[in-house]
Amino acid sequence: MAKVVRTLAAMGNTTGGHVVVGVGDDRTVSGLADPLKDEEALSRAIADGIEPLLPVEISVQHVRARNVLVAEVLRWKGPFGIKAEGEKGFYKRVGSTNQRLGSTEIDELRREIAGKSFDAMPRADTSRNDLDPARLRSYLRDRDIKTDSPRLQSLELLTEYAGGSVVASNAGLILFGRDVSRARLVPDARVRCARFRGTTKAAILDQLDIDGTVLDAIAEVEAFVARNTRTGGRFSGKMRREDVPEYAPVTVRELLLNAIAHTDYALAGSQILVAIFDDRLEIQNPGCFVYGSTVETIKQGISRVRNRAIVRILRELHLMEILGSGYERISTTFDDGYPEPDWRELGVVVRVTIPAHPFFADGNEGSREGDEGDREGDEGDRLVDGASMSAEQRAAWVLAEIDAGRPVTNQYLARALGVSLATAERLTRRMQQDGAIRWSGTRRSGSFRRT
Repeated sequence: MAKVVRTLAAMGNTTGGHVVVGVGDDRTVSGLADPLKDEEALSRAIADGIEPLLPVEISVQHVRARNVLVAEVLRWKGPFGIKAEGEKGFYKRVGSTNQRLGSTEIDELRREIAGKSFDAMPRADTSRNDLDPARLRSYLRDRDIKTDSPRLQSLELLTEYAGGSVVASNAGLILFGRDVSRARLVPDARVRCARFRGTTKAAILDQLDIDGTVLDAIAEVEAFVARNTRTGGRFSGKMRREDVPEYAPVTVRELLLNAIAHTDYALAGSQILVAIFDDRLEIQNPGCFVYGSTVETIKQGISRVRNRAIVRILRELHLMEILGSGYERISTTFDDGYPEPDWRELGVVVRVTIPAHPFFADGNEGSREGDEGDREGDEGDRLVDGASMSAEQRAAWVLAEIDAGRPVTNQYLARALGVSLATAERLTRRMQQDGAIRWSGTRRSGSFRRT
């Protein structure tokens, strides 16, 4: 009986469900000799064992000529715990198992039931000065969204605290905080990327720890994925070449936005991770599925919000459209041969795996951003004999590479020209001083562009 009571409490904390008493785990129907007596005993066990009181509808049903009890519970305001287990007696339902909730998950469940959102909560030791004016201008004012204090309060980026003082909310810090403030108050609200060799994490080929906010990370992740994945080519019925990215850009973008929107930022020590392998791309965010959400409800477009203020900003910036419409946009790629992503709840994280397009499993290697097509170097990664070029010839070659869309960096030039890194740096420094080129993007993921 204790297992049944614990399962009902877990269901009440998750999405509801029903338990059949009188049927074994192997679906063998043993039945109940006195179902009315068992019904009374179960009702008493629920009333005595679960706190607060969990409404459960119990009925006697006949299955294969035997009597069984069906106990059905909806999702109610809780959280519901097992009295005898104290603070350790809170569970959630994951698949066919009951998993104990940690203190952070219990706090989140209480906030969610009370209509509160962690991201909209105030940080007592902050002020508006902890928000970065440049970021506010870049993301909000450039989109005709005012950044005065009343407007920022209406967006829940600022909020009133005890005594009427106005302080930054968690969302304000996560999205627009100054670097020093974020490092002190929300150090894990960030995105990390890695490209691994093969299908395991044994060897890293490339990595990027994005220093900016999760909003800054959107463009940087897209650039990282572009330079670490392949693009193939196939011909349509009209003999026109069509590019086939290894991963559909719309899928990567939607799942990254979903991770930003649904990360549990109250969890310490874990960041949003983007991992690329030879056969798949994974996006992982801290936090389980929002209570009441399952893979099935996600695919049906039924979405529950964990971070109310963050989701609102994503919509104000037109990064996220109708809530719950992300999967619908992802599904439009299936007709182009892209496999369906796989969602998994793993402990206190959610990991979405995107399999590579089958095109690349058929021996088609494709090319990566910055690959040189038919051009071959004389030695290693060298593309031209840069050592024999004049300074003017090198500068002209750099501009041609930029015009061809190559990701030109000092490291790239050193490899391509077959010169030292110091020589490449002197070349680009002189070209910048002459006003021919400029650096675009962040220090880690940017490249040179024409001025």
